[in-house]
Amino acid sequence: MIVFDLKCENAHLFEGWFGSEPEYQSQLKNALLTCPMCGTDKIVKMPSAPNLVLHHQKNENTPTPIEPSLSNLPKSKDLQEKMLHFARILINNTEDVKDKFAEEVRKMHYGEIEERAIRGEVSLQQTVELLEEGVEILPIPSMFNNKLN
Repeated sequence: MIVFDLKCENAHLFEGWFGSEPEYQSQLKNALLTCPMCGTDKIVKMPSAPNLVLHHQKNENTPTPIEPSLSNLPKSKDLQEKMLHFARILINNTEDVKDKFAEEVRKMHYGEIEERAIRGEVSLQQTVELLEEGVEILPIPSMFNNKLN
């Protein structure tokens, strides 16, 4: 599997999972690829680091990737409202540690400070390093920041 970061003409960002680049191109050409937020088929591939799911690398600790299915997603307005509601709950119930996130979450992970619900900003490299260390984090897109207040 290959995972692409995609964006529609309405600036909604989402992932698409494909068996290959030609499969992506075919779905795009035949208007089979649509935005899960608004339903438009005007989609572009965004620059991103490659993200491949290689079955031969699996072991008993590797979770099986979930195949996306747009058919059972809520309608775009309902989905966006639910996503914003979820984001508001997270914002209202976490402490913003800004660019100190990696430092704070590591201290909690290693028992240096008491655990608490935090959020903040980290680079892609910091995210990878935290995950490789076994630090449990949940990356959340920053696209909600301007819509939450």
